[in-house]
Amino acid sequence: MENIYTPKQITSDVRQFCQSIDSTQLPVFVPIQISSNTKKQFCFANVKRKTRKGGKVLHGWAIFERAKISLEAQFHAVWQKPDETLVDVSPPMIEGETQTLFLPDSVLVFDIASDPVVENKLWQIANDSGQFEEYSRWYRLYASILGRYPNGMDIPPVEIMESLLRMKDALWKLYTFHGVETESPGLDLEKRILPIRYARFREYRSDRICICGSDKPYGQCCRIEDGKLPA
Repeated sequence: MENIYTPKQITSDVRQFCQSIDSTQLPVFVPIQISSNTKKQFCFANVKRKTRKGGKVLHGWAIFERAKISLEAQFHAVWQKPDETLVDVSPPMIEGETQTLFLPDSVLVFDIASDPVVENKLWQIANDSGQFEEYSRWYRLYASILGRYPNGMDIPPVEIMESLLRMKDALWKLYTFHGVETESPGLDLEKRILPIRYARFREYRSDRICICGSDKPYGQCCRIEDGKLPA
């Protein structure tokens, strides 16, 4: 993941962010010791398998920093060994990382077979003129669409692609504003979204929740504008 990494220190911003998630817990650095037969992005199953040797699953949040602009928290699980020490047994989300900054959660647990996806959390570090707010909007909308399709179900491109492209474009503008070097070029956004809108008008059911985040049915929202596109 570009320009995102585990914080090296527990700064005041990290502490404030963690307090906003769970004020009863403190963040800790947990060593990554990858176990056999573990998969990236399957931390809950990885840790559950490890508990066959004792210990328990500890749910919480992996904390990341994005280019000194924002902090992000991803719902995560580590192994609490029988001696109560913590180990992250899953392959790291970021190549080469040797530890996870982990915030235990005193309330949330996760059953991969039945529970919906827990959305990531964001925290702004650097001030800007609205770029972070725009990125955050599309980030959350993209995550909410992902949450409708748990356990790796295929997501219709007409439902997910516009929010993904707008999120990427907003992130590129956020990086540009803060002078962050990035390998990702700016998108010719409207040109890339146009065929998605045509396909959505043809394929997306009018009674489905609109992709824009309005919570209205598509037929009463963006379908009206999609229908005005030239034939």
